[in-house]
Amino acid sequence: MSPKKPKNYEISDSLDDRAETHLKIGKRNEQFYKLLTNSNSDYHIWEWMVTIVFYSSLHYIKSLLIENYEKSPEDINRHYKIKQVMKNLANNDDLKYNIFEQYEKLKNNSMVTRYKVFSESSTFEDGFLITLAAKSYNEQFSEIRDYVLDKIPEDLKSCI
Repeated sequence: MSPKKPKNYEISDSLDDRAETHLKIGKRNEQFYKLLTNSNSDYHIWEWMVTIVFYSSLHYIKSLLIENYEKSPEDINRHYKIKQVMKNLANNDDLKYNIFEQYEKLKNNSMVTRYKVFSESSTFEDGFLITLAAKSYNEQFSEIRDYVLDKIPEDLKSCI
C-alpha cells in the first residue's frame, strides 16, 4: 500500500505546468527548507539547503511567469530560457530587475556550492560561513517569494 499524499500537495501524475502546481511545489520546497534550518542539527548540509531554496524560487518564478505573463511550459523549461524571459521582462520594466538579479544569484550559488566548493574546501563545518550563507540565501529567497506572492492573483495564492 502506498502512503497517502497530504491533501494540500496532491499533484497530477502527468506533467503539470500550471501556475498553481508550481506554486504548490515552491511552497513544499520552502517548508522542507524551513524544516532543515529549524532542526537542531549541528551539521546542516548547506550546499543542498541553497539548492532547495533555489528550486523553491524557481517554482515561484515559474508560477508568476505562467500566470501573469502567459508563458508556456516550452518558454520556461530550461534555466537559460527562464533567464532570457526574466531578463527581457526586467529590461522592459515588466519585472523588478532586482528579482531577476536575486534569482540569478541563487541559481549560481546553488551550482557553486554543489560543484566548486567541494573541490576547493577541506571543511564544511565552519559555523560562521554556514550562518552567513544561510542568511544571504534566505534573504534572496524571501525577496523573490514575497514579490511573486504580491504579484499573483488572490485566487491563486489561496491554493497554498
